[in-house]
Amino acid sequence: MKGYIKEILIKNKKLLVKGLGTFEVVYKSSEIHPILHTFSPPGQYVVFTFNEQESSNELAEYIALKDKVELSEAEKFVGKWVDDLKNTTQIEKEYDLGTLGVFSIDAVGKIQFIPTLDYDISPESFGMENFTAAPVSTKSEGQTIEQKNRKKKRKKRGKVRSVFQIIGFSFLILLLLLIITVGVYSIIYPNDFYLKKDILIMRINQWIKTYENDKTEPPVYIVDTVSYM
Repeated sequence: MKGYIKEILIKNKKLLVKGLGTFEVVYKSSEIHPILHTFSPPGQYVVFTFNEQESSNELAEYIALKDKVELSEAEKFVGKWVDDLKNTTQIEKEYDLGTLGVFSIDAVGKIQFIPTLDYDISPESFGMENFTAAPVSTKSEGQTIEQKNRKKKRKKRGKVRSVFQIIGFSFLILLLLLIITVGVYSIIYPNDFYLKKDILIMRINQWIKTYENDKTEPPVYIVDTVSYM
């Protein structure tokens, strides 16, 4: 049945089916659904209008003429297919019509048709297909930016810490070299080392005593005396 319907739509762009409704080929521009985030490329689509009161025998007449069978037999064939379509859609919630689209049940329980882009009906579509894009999460973007900022701050802190560590290590190395140098000098020239050490200690003690004396001595005030004749 899918093949019959497709052939008629390619030729006539419209088909009336008894007890079901109307198929029609219409041009639709590209569309992006704001909620479902689906993209539909531009092209000619098959739209369907449900109408159980439709009385046209167009489909049965086409089948009878093509397959060379009695019209009554073709009518029974079409009627059985329509009943099967309705029952399957109600029970399984959808009925596949091949490359033309899918019948389904809407929110109020009525039969609806969701078209797809058929390349035979719409050759100008250049093979484009419907697709669904995942919605962009603002929260995720915010978290990503925040994570990047945190990483930058950690890198900056790491660089500052590295500079201080280098300075600290350099100071320790210099101090260690100084201690080693003094130790080697004291071993090679012990007398000279101890003499210089005693002189250094004596000078430090003198400096400390001088500092303490300057701190404890009371200030001396000089008063000029003027004699009056």
